[in-house]
Amino acid sequence: GYQPVALNEPMLKGTLVHAALAATLKGADVAQAMAKVVLEEVTTLRKAKKADEEAKLPGLLKAAESAFARYSSQGWFKEFEPLRVEERLSTIAPNGVTITGKPDAIGMWRGKRSVLELKTGRDPDVYSLDASGQSDFYGFLVERTTGTSPTMAILDIAGDSYTTRFPRPLRM
Repeated sequence: GYQPVALNEPMLKGTLVHAALAATLKGADVAQAMAKVVLEEVTTLRKAKKADEEAKLPGLLKAAESAFARYSSQGWFKEFEPLRVEERLSTIAPNGVTITGKPDAIGMWRGKRSVLELKTGRDPDVYSLDASGQSDFYGFLVERTTGTSPTMAILDIAGDSYTTRFPRPLRM
């Protein structure tokens, strides 16, 4: 049935922070990447005649900029050499099912091929996120699609009140 358009604030904030991360890793303009996301959201909200939702965008953009500033101030970009950024990877499992994923980044961290995942939100729980196996799944996809075997998972958290990095060996 019909679903009214509504602004999903946590999701949009995360999308904005991810746009900034991807732009930084690609050497692109961060403000332009974030502006593109906002413009797409404005277009969607205007088509749905949701001016009340549109009024929330400047505050969300400011919150995302603040979260990304805290994240980038850690100096972690200096330690990570990106090889692939937000590239969709697909492989076919032995049972014929296509498996697809889109890691935030694949690159070199301290001399080791690594899968980088950034999580945002209201202070996500690093241990629950790590237990999900998402980074391990992406490591499997990288190996199957590129023939190279990443050895490290890097889970970065840009929460509302804390920022942390959780590197560990991949479980493959």
